Amino acid sequence: MSAEFMLIGEATAGRVPDEIVRFLVERAGDEDSRIAILPTACPNPSKVLAYVRLLKSAGAREVYVVKVFSRDDAMDRQKVRQVDDATCVVFLEGSHERVIKVLDQTPLYRTLVKKLDEEETLFAGIGTGGATVIAEVAIAKVYVEKLHTEAYALVSGLGLLPRFLVHVESPLRGSLWRLLHAIALLPDRVGLSLPEDTAVHVPSETSQIVRVVGARSVAVVDARTARYNTARANPSAPLGLGPVSVYLVPPNHALDLRSGNIIRVKHA
Repeated sequence: MSAEFMLIGEATAGRVPDEIVRFLVERAGDEDSRIAILPTACPNPSKVLAYVRLLKSAGAREVYVVKVFSRDDAMDRQKVRQVDDATCVVFLEGSHERVIKVLDQTPLYRTLVKKLDEEETLFAGIGTGGATVIAEVAIAKVYVEKLHTEAYALVSGLGLLPRFLVHVESPLRGSLWRLLHAIALLPDRVGLSLPEDTAVHVPSETSQIVRVVGARSVAVVDARTARYNTARANPSAPLGLGPVSVYLVPPNHALDLRSGNIIRVKHA
């Protein structure tokens, strides 16, 4: 066995739905849970404190904040030990680039990688800067200095959860089309489009099971068997890709990527 993962979409009311929080605490060990919050992407004290209260109200035994805002912090032995002792590490939403810049290839990052082999570990990420950081690759909004604006781009995450390409956005806003383009460039990944107020649970880094918790359906794109892909020869040409499997997995259901079956699962 190995670590579990939860990828959580943006919260419409500024608060992750109670159903998702309860599921997270349950998977983190419930009454035995020790949840470390990494606010690296979100240096907003009031929002961080709100997450602490939310997790405690859901029954977590211990919730603490590991303040990592610089590479020096990510090398601090005490902070590394706090993360190592946790049954769950939660990455808050915010700046994806900041998290990668601060954590990549530090002692804290190496501790996160070590925890991948620990059965009683849950990695959870919220929104851009959280869910996108856990993945190996993601579609995220980044600041384009030349244009003085934000734009969507393929970005590298910390790679804790390989094989998946994550996009935190609602399918109603064109994210499915963006996800198809990204999968055409990286057809060996499985694409996940995370809508608001919704989470995906993956039982391990090698798991072929994707479970949905929350309010909305999750789009899953699998082009690993595609025989036609114009992006391989010319990424700037009009996209041609197929065959492609596209699944819409509703809440309280799980997708088995091996069989393509969607099954109902018991409520957490």
